[in-house]
Amino acid sequence: MAFEYDPTEVAPKVVEVLRAFSLHIRKEGSHEGYGKVFDSVFDRVKAYIAENAPITMVLPAFPWKNPNLDKVIGSGPDLGEELGLSRLNDICQEISRFYVYGARLMLICDVPVYNDVVGIPDEDAYDYGLHLRELAQEKKFSSIQFIRLMDLMGLGDGEKISKADYLTLVPTVREKLMSSEYFDPNFDIETELQTDPDTKATFNGFFSRMSEDLKWGKGFDAAVAAGQAAYDAEVARVVKIEMQRLIAYEKLINVTLGNHIRLSIHPSIGKNKISIPLLPHEGKFGDMPWHASVLVLSNGEIKTGDAKDFRDHYEIVNKNGRPYYFRERSTLYDWSVPVEIQHSYKEVLIKNPGEGEQLLQLEDRLKLARCIVLHKGQTVHVEGFTIPEGQVA
Repeated sequence: MAFEYDPTEVAPKVVEVLRAFSLHIRKEGSHEGYGKVFDSVFDRVKAYIAENAPITMVLPAFPWKNPNLDKVIGSGPDLGEELGLSRLNDICQEISRFYVYGARLMLICDVPVYNDVVGIPDEDAYDYGLHLRELAQEKKFSSIQFIRLMDLMGLGDGEKISKADYLTLVPTVREKLMSSEYFDPNFDIETELQTDPDTKATFNGFFSRMSEDLKWGKGFDAAVAAGQAAYDAEVARVVKIEMQRLIAYEKLINVTLGNHIRLSIHPSIGKNKISIPLLPHEGKFGDMPWHASVLVLSNGEIKTGDAKDFRDHYEIVNKNGRPYYFRERSTLYDWSVPVEIQHSYKEVLIKNPGEGEQLLQLEDRLKLARCIVLHKGQTVHVEGFTIPEGQVA
């Protein structure tokens, strides 16, 4: 049975969902372009609806885990990635509430674009992407479709490729990315830096982050890091390579997926792309999950920051034997029975990790009640517990 929708009625609802999840930054002189992207998105959404097709969005993100342990809690995906993926999946789920053909998000994990120049081995980046996919499957983020660069280039099925085949193919992917098909060989980064203020601003942003992280890359020469001038020169060299590859990468996306709704993980005025923060906090855009650590406070509030600022003040919560997030120390988490507490940006799950049901004594029920009171704005779910017979809930 086919469902028919009036595009003029449904499209505004879709755009409202996108607005609700987005965050755009007003800048001086940018009022004319502020939020302008939604005008073009509206027409694209109407076209999807007229075709009874899913609303399709594209987002390049989640490349690899930053090796800088001053920033991140560990080497693999953690609660930050879980929260970010959850938020992206929720965009699609919200649209599916009123549009039966739903929505999907095509997530391009842009690993080969930069990882070789910043000291991230191809095998480490592959493992990170594999763990991301496992996390999405575990959490049932069914609206997210993972895509590799080789898929966009028609070089194979990246979602079925083995690690060995991936490592063999990556050099070809990079070579093709920087070919004249996607990159103008006459482009001169030095000239652009001298003449284009936007290019210079992008360079400065890349340089600032890379100055903190490049020395953490595997195989980086410690002697270069020891001298500020030499280190700055190396950072500048790497950033220029990154920027040139970014230009080619944008061309590749536009050629292959340019007809879909483009999302961005970077702050912007919303002129050409919809900026979606993955870890927003207190009205601010927040950090990228792969560049930061997550801290959960006892009232359920979620913050992000550098691991070096959290390690001495908060406890580390592990998952599957790996550091997963920092948490404020609290007696709320010390129950008389085994308990697993899972946090998300909109709910808390208090779960019995064992088989069957556990009896929940008065002391633990009081902690549960306290937890519900503290977690304002969040839903508290309880699974696998029962109350002793004859006791009041």
